Amino acid sequence: MNPLGKATRGPGGGPLTFPLVCALFSLLFLAKDGSIRTYDTIGYLYHWILARPPIYPLMLDAFQLAFGRRYAVCLCIFQIILVLGAALHLTSVLSRRYEPGGWIIAACFLILISPLYNPLRIGNLMQTQALAYGLFLISAALAAEAAHSFDDRPLLALAAVTVFNTLVRSQMVFMIPAFFLLVFCNWFKTRLLRQVIRPMAFMILAGFAALLFEYGYNLHYNGFFTGSRAVALLFARDALYVSDSQDLALFKDTAYYPAMQRIFAEMDGGKLFSKYRHEHDANLGRYCASAADPRLPNTKRSEVIFWGVLSRHLYRYFAEGRVDGEDWLQAAPAWGATPSCYTNAGAWLKVDAACRDIFLRLFRRHKADYLKLPLSRLKNEVGVVEAMLLLFLLILPFAHGTELNIFVAFATLAGLVSLLAIVATNSVFPGYTFFTDDLQAVALLLWFQRCWRAHAGSGMDRMIAEDSGPVN
Repeated sequence: MNPLGKATRGPGGGPLTFPLVCALFSLLFLAKDGSIRTYDTIGYLYHWILARPPIYPLMLDAFQLAFGRRYAVCLCIFQIILVLGAALHLTSVLSRRYEPGGWIIAACFLILISPLYNPLRIGNLMQTQALAYGLFLISAALAAEAAHSFDDRPLLALAAVTVFNTLVRSQMVFMIPAFFLLVFCNWFKTRLLRQVIRPMAFMILAGFAALLFEYGYNLHYNGFFTGSRAVALLFARDALYVSDSQDLALFKDTAYYPAMQRIFAEMDGGKLFSKYRHEHDANLGRYCASAADPRLPNTKRSEVIFWGVLSRHLYRYFAEGRVDGEDWLQAAPAWGATPSCYTNAGAWLKVDAACRDIFLRLFRRHKADYLKLPLSRLKNEVGVVEAMLLLFLLILPFAHGTELNIFVAFATLAGLVSLLAIVATNSVFPGYTFFTDDLQAVALLLWFQRCWRAHAGSGMDRMIAEDSGPVN
């Protein structure tokens, strides 16, 4: 439909003709490039690291069992089809619910599939991004349905998909606050208490079941009834970055003090502390490659600290020295290890516990400097005007609770929580916010078109009223 309410066909036919043709072309174009493996792929191919959620490693097992040596190509095609299919489904839902013009639908679809073409090439990448992004788009489609429905079934389906996605990629917990926003808006619209109780109870039960599944997975493959363990390393890494060599004295009473001696010596020798940053690296939130380890000239300082210093020395200590130094890859793009390095799950649990202790000890001494890290990262990404716009979009459904405003608030809150979760532990790089900015762009595009229609429609009503007035 055009701004005056008349139907438009869009580029090349019906509203979904262009997305369908584009999807077919994308499948043929992207599938020919085959699969892309990284060092992280090793962590999914083998069930020996506690930092990985269970679904993707199990899916890799299933593809290897079903397709043999051709499993990587088949996996790549499946991932591309999943993202394209999810983008088509979301585009179809948006087209049906909000009736945008054909050109707007085409633009929305191109935005949604853009992660397939960005440098990460998530459809070809043998990591969790494509599977998690496809499920994220399905979640957005369910959110659009829930914004229109007086029934809670879309919310129940959204809870199931959201919880399942956290088993694909733990980072996807950022969808949970957005889910609660939809539940509240649904209750605000219907004033029925069951519209709150049933979805929230289902989310809690599904989350508990997912937790048991992950714990059971780690018990089966690693021998420990525990969940994924990686976050403590990130917090300890940042605390180590803002510390100083004099802080070694804080760890004299710890059992892992010998490892800390090597860690602080390497931090000082490699000039990895924040005090060594130069003028163009003055922003605390950016771990630039300057003054990084000379063996890794293109690697961010944060990666050197995480892989080359902190996790390496702690793991070697708790594995009782049974790790050959040559097993650790001394080359870009990041420090990594061969599978033989990670087989000791008990050592990794001790590393996790030690990192919690390291973070607490260093945080107490360097609290102010540590808190500057997430604040500076957030400042890098969000300006004053953008922050005001985000706040406006979040409160919009409570001022004017239309279905589109609810969907816009859902996309905004998902993107904001994702950003806050990232800046708490990392600098923001492409894909880290999980392409929530793409969904926000689509929601804003629909919202601005709706505003334009309302403005053009009111202008047309005034013209009709003036033309139909009494003739003198």
